[in-house]
Amino acid sequence: MNNKITIQSPPTGRDSTGQTVKVWNDVRTVWASKDSLIGKEFYAANQTQNSVEVKFRTYFYSGMNNTMRIVHGNDTYEVISVSDPEDLKKELLWYCKKVKK
Repeated sequence: MNNKITIQSPPTGRDSTGQTVKVWNDVRTVWASKDSLIGKEFYAANQTQNSVEVKFRTYFYSGMNNTMRIVHGNDTYEVISVSDPEDLKKELLWYCKKVKK
């Protein structure tokens, strides 16, 4: 796990003028491994969601879900799915696609 990423939650609430807040909120910054999906794993991931490009692996943190996004350097990734692969509460797999700017 040699990539520092920031997990963000979607904007919520309204500002003082009643406008919807458009700023994503940092939930936590963590270390992760990053793997491009290729071959069989890419094909399997795309059976349910048609744009999975990368997988991040982090330690387990409760409260994480697929409404969040990941920022890695200058790149932002939409979370397609997040799972605890063996239900052991040790790690999370984040399947993501890069957000076009």
